[in-house]
Amino acid sequence: MQKIYLGNFHPDLEDALYKNIKGLREDNPISPIAVVVPSSGIMSRLKIMLTKERGMDLMGIHFL
Repeated sequence: MQKIYLGNFHPDLEDALYKNIKGLREDNPISPIAVVVPSSGIMSRLKIMLTKERGMDLMGIHFL
């Protein structure tokens, strides 16, 4: 199933992304997830936010 979320980069979107990925992981922990971001800087920020700040592992999550 594909879902698309759009919005300006803002801390609220970080929270929404975390909650959505967490929900997807709870529903189906082995399903791969693709996160498409507009720049490498935002990709780095999201990886840091998910791992260091939220304690999530990134196995099965692909950033494009």
